[in-house]
Amino acid sequence: MEIADTDLASARTRFEQELERDPKNAETQNNLGVVLERLGFVPSAIGRFSDAVALDRRNWVYHFNLAHAASLQMDWNRAAAEYAAVTELFPANFAAQYNMAFALHSGGNEAAAVKAFEKAIALAPGDPASHLSLAVSLESVGRSGDAVAEYEQYLHMVPGARDAAAVTARIQSLSPDSTSRN
Repeated sequence: MEIADTDLASARTRFEQELERDPKNAETQNNLGVVLERLGFVPSAIGRFSDAVALDRRNWVYHFNLAHAASLQMDWNRAAAEYAAVTELFPANFAAQYNMAFALHSGGNEAAAVKAFEKAIALAPGDPASHLSLAVSLESVGRSGDAVAEYEQYLHMVPGARDAAAVTARIQSLSPDSTSRN
């Protein structure tokens, strides 16, 4: 067992003892969830994060942690719902907005993902990953022209990206005149 694991195990014990004394302490529930997640006990962490949220629905951090843990379990609907709760409580939280969009995309809800990625871009227009992600979702809903524009924006922002050749090929395959280029 590494030192970090020993520290986490000690923290787990301490938080569990604190909860024996005060089981209604949302912060301790959340802290125990963080430790459990780091130790690899994600389903148990989800339970603790859920308890924290139930005790204090107005704390965006608890929702964010629950959403993150749900994403680790690939429970995309729950992750999207919890990230949505974060964006209600903290509308300027780019990470929550982007992660909600990604959860919607991963769960197959592309139309909602498009809207969520657009909101993420409004919060952080200079984030290339948001433009690339939006392009993928736009393509999935059949908006090829808009997808091409977002792919091009991504390449403009990160011309030396490792995936530049693949993105360029994608643009060419979606462009109406791509057959004349071959």
